[in-house]
Amino acid sequence: MVDDAAKRLNELEGVSDFRRHEAFDDLVEKFSHSVILRQALVDDDFVLRFIRARKGDVLKGIIMLKAALEWRDAYGTDKAFTWTFPKIDQIKEVYPHGFHKFDKSGHPIYIERIGQLDIKALMEITNSDELCRLHVQSMEYSRSTLFPEASARAGRPVSQQVTILDMDGLSMSHASSAVYAYIKGCAEIDQSYYPEILSRMFIVNAPAVFSVVWKMIKPWLDEKTQSKISISRKSDAESILELVEADVLPEFLGGKDTTFMSSE
Repeated sequence: MVDDAAKRLNELEGVSDFRRHEAFDDLVEKFSHSVILRQALVDDDFVLRFIRARKGDVLKGIIMLKAALEWRDAYGTDKAFTWTFPKIDQIKEVYPHGFHKFDKSGHPIYIERIGQLDIKALMEITNSDELCRLHVQSMEYSRSTLFPEASARAGRPVSQQVTILDMDGLSMSHASSAVYAYIKGCAEIDQSYYPEILSRMFIVNAPAVFSVVWKMIKPWLDEKTQSKISISRKSDAESILELVEADVLPEFLGGKDTTFMSSE
């Protein structure tokens, strides 16, 4: 506990250095309109994500935040909640995914049933660009809504989420160029503009064919992200249940919950 407190104090000193840096002053002047610039002024854990992503280098963290601010202006991310997806219900029918409650430490849980994805039907109603926009809207929901809710529930700052990818049913038919474009786009967005949001990722029920997919995806992920990912050919319920209560974990992942996506 003492070591944790000392580490936290040291990190908060880095946050103070971040906000006092003249390079940050330049961002405040140029991007005062941005919702995440305003968040950076008051949310220590938000700033820490950028510092940690650059291994404690404050200036590099500021440069990373600057790139995120520029991307948000170009992408229109501050207005993500005004984006509409007329076929969202159809998308979720053929691509089951969504947030599902919280783990034992208070992290929001995000689940995708990749093996149940009907790629042909999905590409008939959308495309990889729109799916990336949907992903960005989801990340904004985490940042602006889920993390504050999780923090209030836990009584301490929560700024990361747990992701579970269920590969049951995966086949070579899922290994299309559109799928790779979507995965690569999301990986680049997450690592560049939403750093340090992933707490843990479980890839479960991975068939032999997943090794082919993983060889394509792995180079897109930095080493720190890779270190947070565990891959299992089984459900790996035992490992997940160390972090997630059985009453919260869906039945198809070895838990007792039957409500995944039922309220969406």
